[in-house]
Amino acid sequence: MADATDLKSVGPQGPCGFESRRPEFCLTQSIPANRPTATPQAFDAARRICRKHARSFYFASFFLPKQKRNAAYAVYAFCRLLDDAVD
Repeated sequence: MADATDLKSVGPQGPCGFESRRPEFCLTQSIPANRPTATPQAFDAARRICRKHARSFYFASFFLPKQKRNAAYAVYAFCRLLDDAVD
């Protein structure tokens, strides 16, 4: 795959396979090692939101591996807080 900084080498569609004006948003690029990650406290806060508002989802999530479970909690908590803000 071509380097995202060299758009001329990948043709008119860009590095992601579609026309993109912002190649840094390409999901096929690797994540830099120095990129900040979520803290255990953030995942714990997301878990508490899920436990309070989505009981069946919360208990069903126990069947997921810990890393996927934490990611699911984070996505649910984000959507829940966004939905509450809109309402």
